[in-house]
Amino acid sequence: MSRLTTWVAGFGAAPGDDDAVRLEKATLTAVSLLIVPPAMVWGSVYLMVGRPLAALIPYSYVVVAIVALAFLYRTARIRVPRTVVLVTMTVLPFLLQWVLGGYQHSGAVSTWGLMVPALAVMFGAPVGRWVVGFIGLSVLSGFLDSRLAEQVAPLPGTMARTFFVINAIAVGLTYFAGLRFFDGERTRARAVIQEQRELADALLLNVLPGEIAERLKAGERVIADELPAVSILFVDIVGFTSTTAALPPERVVADLGEIFAAIDALVARHGLEKIKTIGDAYEVVAGAPIAREDHAEAIAELALDLLVEVAGMPLGESSVVFRIGIDTGRAVGAVIGTHKFTYDVWGDAVNTASRMESHGVPGRIQVTSRYRRLLDGRYRFESRGEIEVRGKGSMETWFLVGRAADDSSA
Repeated sequence: MSRLTTWVAGFGAAPGDDDAVRLEKATLTAVSLLIVPPAMVWGSVYLMVGRPLAALIPYSYVVVAIVALAFLYRTARIRVPRTVVLVTMTVLPFLLQWVLGGYQHSGAVSTWGLMVPALAVMFGAPVGRWVVGFIGLSVLSGFLDSRLAEQVAPLPGTMARTFFVINAIAVGLTYFAGLRFFDGERTRARAVIQEQRELADALLLNVLPGEIAERLKAGERVIADELPAVSILFVDIVGFTSTTAALPPERVVADLGEIFAAIDALVARHGLEKIKTIGDAYEVVAGAPIAREDHAEAIAELALDLLVEVAGMPLGESSVVFRIGIDTGRAVGAVIGTHKFTYDVWGDAVNTASRMESHGVPGRIQVTSRYRRLLDGRYRFESRGEIEVRGKGSMETWFLVGRAADDSSA
């Protein structure tokens, strides 16, 4: 049964269909096929009681349903077959009722038309026209009923009453079965949508800070924040290009992936925000998007841990050597782009931190004087003196070498 349900659920589906369209197609297919067996039975019954014209009407529904579903399967377009099936299900029950001599003589076979407005909702079609159509045909049947009863030979009373009971039960069961299928497919579609939403949220959190992701989901279209005090760290692998030049790409990606995964873990441990990676370079910010008073200390702890826990990891036939640069100051944090958007920070502190890294010394953490002043007394620094920094001129820089409480160098 599950295999049949899966086949029906995918009948007429096109690669570009969304879940709503797939549900409409599946429901149209299921309901159309559900009515075929009772239509065949009724056609056979009418033949046996000597009413071939009446038998032709349910048989014609079978033909129309098959043609409509074949059109849906070949074109993957739902509007035409949906309209054809709904028109057929609206008109044929009344036509059959007229052929049999009215409400009483036909066992109120027009009750099959009651399904159409509800099915229109399931099929995603406009409902109003089908309600009006059913009401109009019902009123017309009321005017014609007595005349039809006089002109058409009635079925035996017991048979007409039996037909009424069977029609009521068959309509109810068919409607219930269609509704159950629709509800099951809708539940499945909701589960898929929820799974996709959770996946989208997870992907969003992979590229954006959690706070920024929530603001975007809440409807903010422009996110740009003044960051009065942040600390920025850039870390780069020394000699990465030359070290990996002779390695196969798979090995380079695997080693770099392990190194960055280790950095990611440290960044998460210290509650910092990864901004981006560019090649073998990695940028981190403390104090954004949520301000924190200990931004300078947090970046210092990360930098020292990088030299202890990540430096020395294997990279090809060599070991990782880092060059690290840090600065602090004001910055702007914002979401950039509309399609492939990212969260980024920029400002003088960001540019200077990048220069501290690029003009640094392998295996050392180079920082600016203003960053050192924030941590003076709590961490140990070693003066490098003044160096020429591209775009900045002559700058006094320092090496962060350890914590003040760490007397290992004493």
